[in-house]
Amino acid sequence: MALLHRHIVQHGEYPVEALYPDVGPTLHALVHQYRLGVVSLSPPQVCKALRRDGLDRLFDAMVLGGEPFEKPDPRAFLAALDQRGVLPARAAYVGNRLHAGIRPTARLGMRTVWMLRGEAPPAPTRSQLEEPDAVITSLTGLPMALARLANRHAGGDARAGHVDRRRRHHRAVPHPAAAVHRERGPASASAAHST
Repeated sequence: MALLHRHIVQHGEYPVEALYPDVGPTLHALVHQYRLGVVSLSPPQVCKALRRDGLDRLFDAMVLGGEPFEKPDPRAFLAALDQRGVLPARAAYVGNRLHAGIRPTARLGMRTVWMLRGEAPPAPTRSQLEEPDAVITSLTGLPMALARLANRHAGGDARAGHVDRRRRHHRAVPHPAAAVHRERGPASASAAHST
């Protein structure tokens, strides 16, 4: 992972092997049900890699590192939502960093799905696992996670400004195949390329 990151920084490009094998098939499946967006600390070169990998046309919104606001600034996430006119309560964020993505988007009222790979800790604590709405270890678990979050939303567990975290976290730790959803809301694909 460190070698790949050094290559990206040094050469300003994402090699083909930077793409996880589950990314393309999962994003192609999700785009039929959701509007997808990218909020990433990645440099603008990620656009070239997304084009090369045939993924660029799947995203309706994109906010990358170096733009006026970057993660974890909440304005970066709001900028992506504003590009599509979507309210935070109708969106889900998928990412692998608690501090740079999961926590700030949860504070905005978005649903959150923590991807346990890349920069995620190899052995997260129970407390960390309780922070997001869902936890996955592969993007292949994301469609089910989003469906479960949609069902939870339909059952009255909607977010609107204030979130009662005690109510959300008295349940058992989510199964790694569990997930998040908001009706066609943007989901970050910051885990799409291992950066």
